[in-house]
Amino acid sequence: MKTVFTNGCFDVLHPGHVDLLERARSLGDRLVVGLNSDASVRALKGPGRPLVPQDERALMLRSLRSVDEVIIFDEPTPERLIEELSPDVLVKGGDWPVDRIVGAETVLRRGGRVISLPFRLPYSTTGLIERIAASSHPFPAAAVPPGSPKPGILDSFRGRRVLVLGDIMLDRYWFGTVNRISPEAPVPIIKKRGDALAPGGAANVAANIASLGGVPILVGTIGGDDAGRELRGLLEKRGIGLEHLVVEPGRPTTIKTRIIAQNQQVVRVDEEETAPAGPSILARIAETIGALLPSVDLLVISDYAKGLVLPELAGQVIRMAHDLERRVIVDSKAADYSSFKGAYLLTPNRAEAARAAGIAPDRPDSVIVAGTRLLEALSVEAVLITQSEKGMTLFERGCDPVIFPTRARTVYDVTGAGDTVVATISLALASGASLPVTAELANLAAGIAVEHVGTSAITGDQLRRALRDGRLRKGPAPEDPIAKKGLRLRRNA
Repeated sequence: MKTVFTNGCFDVLHPGHVDLLERARSLGDRLVVGLNSDASVRALKGPGRPLVPQDERALMLRSLRSVDEVIIFDEPTPERLIEELSPDVLVKGGDWPVDRIVGAETVLRRGGRVISLPFRLPYSTTGLIERIAASSHPFPAAAVPPGSPKPGILDSFRGRRVLVLGDIMLDRYWFGTVNRISPEAPVPIIKKRGDALAPGGAANVAANIASLGGVPILVGTIGGDDAGRELRGLLEKRGIGLEHLVVEPGRPTTIKTRIIAQNQQVVRVDEEETAPAGPSILARIAETIGALLPSVDLLVISDYAKGLVLPELAGQVIRMAHDLERRVIVDSKAADYSSFKGAYLLTPNRAEAARAAGIAPDRPDSVIVAGTRLLEALSVEAVLITQSEKGMTLFERGCDPVIFPTRARTVYDVTGAGDTVVATISLALASGASLPVTAELANLAAGIAVEHVGTSAITGDQLRRALRDGRLRKGPAPEDPIAKKGLRLRRNA
C-alpha cells in the first residue's frame, strides 16, 4: 500500500485545500494528513491563531473522502512524524522547491517521491481571515439557532421519573480568607468564616433532577453515621425520597471536604471506603432496581468508583433496563467500561474517555479517537465527552461527531458540573428531545453550573432564562455563590 503524506494548519478549510488533498490522494492508496496542534499554530502564526480548535480542524479533515487519517503534532514542523511514518510520497501545496520541503531528504533517502503541487484555485487562508475580520455578520442576541432547544422543552421536564443508581456522598465546604503564609510550612493560613453542606455524587444528580422539575428516585448506600444522617436531611429538604437508601454496616458515608478561599479551592480532603460492596448489598440493590424500573422513564448510573457499581451489578441492571426498553445513561470514573456495554449513552470527561479507550489522555486527538472507539466497542447509541472549558463533543451512531463550544462566561468551579450534565440529559431524553438538542441543553446547563463555587443544583428558571436570551446572561457572579444555591451555610460567630 502506497502512503501519501502532506501537512498543514488548515485553520480555515477552503476549496483550494480540498482540491489539493484530492490530488494528493490520487498519488497513492492512502492519504495521511499531519495537522499542526493549536500550540504549534500559535507558535507559527501568532497569538490570534488558530481560529478553529485542533479537534474541530481534525474533524473537518476526516470528513473529506480523500483523507484516510489525520495525525495532530505539536512540533513546528512534521519532520519527526515523517521520520516515523516513512511515507512513499511526500506532498506540499504551493510553489515550494523540493529541496525546501521539510522531510524531503528523509523520503528521498528511502526511495520515495517528493512532489510540490501548486494551488489551482485562487484561495488563501490569510486572505480569507482578513476578509472575515473586515466583514460584519450581526445576529440577534435573543435568537436561538435552528435545531437548538427552545425554552418550552423545560415544561416537559415536570413529572419525568428518573431512576438514579450510584455512589452517594456528602459534599462539605469550609470558606475562608487567606492573608498570610504559615511560619510552620509554606502553606496558606485560612481564616474560616463559614461552612456549607450539599448532596454529592449520585445524590447531586438527583438534586439537579429535582430542581429542574423532575422526580428522582435515588438508590444507593450510605453509612449509619452522622454524615449519613446529615445527608438524609439535605435530601429530604429537596423532596428526594429516602426509602431506597441502604445503610451498609461498617461502611462510612463518603465525605468530600473542600476548603475554599477567595472563591478558589485550596485543598480537598476525602473520607471514604472504596472496597467492593458485599454480595448481600449488591443483591438488594439489584432487586430494588428491578422493582423500580417499570415505573420510571430511564435509568442513570452515576459511578464514582466507590465500590458499589461493580461490573456484575452494572451488567445486570443494564440488561434489566434493556428488557423493559428503558434507556440507560452512564457517567463513570471506572477505568474499564466493558460492563457498560449495551447502555444508551456514556458521558465521560476527556481524561475518563481516554483511559477507557486505552489511549494517552494528553494525546492531541484523544477526544476523536476515544469517542469513536467507545461508540463501536461498547455497542452504545452515543458518547458525549465533556471537555471543561472546551465544551463537549457528541458521537452518535450513524452520524458525524458534533462539537458544542462552552457556554460559560466565567469558570469558577467545575465541581459537580458533570452531575448537572447527566441530570439535564436524563430529563431531556425522557421528554423526547433528540441527542443533539439534549447535548446542547446539557452544555448550557453545565455553563451555568461552573459559574458558581461548589456543588450546586441549577434551576429550571436559570436554564429557561439562558435559553430565552440565546446566551448566558451577563452580570457579575454572586458575591457568595454557594450561599445563593440553596446550600446550608453556617457562618462562624
